[in-house]
Amino acid sequence: MFRNYQKLYTINNLSINQNLAGLQSVRWRRKPRWLPTAPSKVFKVPERHVLPYDEKIEWQRLNNNYRTQVNSIRRYLIKEVEERQKMFELQETPADEEAEFQRCFVMNQEWNQEIAKGRISRVEGENEKRREEILLNLEKRKQREEVILHHVEERVKLEKDVAETFITRETVDRAIEIALANPVDFNYSIDTNGKRSDIVEEQKSPENL
Repeated sequence: MFRNYQKLYTINNLSINQNLAGLQSVRWRRKPRWLPTAPSKVFKVPERHVLPYDEKIEWQRLNNNYRTQVNSIRRYLIKEVEERQKMFELQETPADEEAEFQRCFVMNQEWNQEIAKGRISRVEGENEKRREEILLNLEKRKQREEVILHHVEERVKLEKDVAETFITRETVDRAIEIALANPVDFNYSIDTNGKRSDIVEEQKSPENL
């Protein structure tokens, strides 16, 4: 029954509620339900009224009659709405349905074309941006490889220059002779400027002057 009432309200909501001037705001005549119990009534037990038997029977009869009448009116209105809906559906011919379908189909095709154009332009923009990023990364990688190659060449050149002073099996005898002929004494002192004191004395000796 509740679903039928919802259906009736959904179908006739535009025709029944057109007079919006008659709408009124609902105010709580008593305390709202979400507020707690008043402190003066927390421990107060309300008195339960007991109806007489005859009055109770009469009240039940009136209530049953009221529900029966309301349900009858509701079913009548639902039936009327269903009949009007059927008459409205019968008024539509197959030609009208085909024309409506063709109109919706053409509209859908236009929407698809607009979306396709936007998607193509978006994809082209993304591809162009990606292409620029790839070219920029390739250029940075090329520059980085050139810098690394330059450092490697300098290191190789330095190692080649140093390799000439290496002592090999063929030059070990000559290196020993040079070391014996030119002894080196690392037991020396330096001045406040960080220079060797014996070199400073040699430069100041009268023979050099």
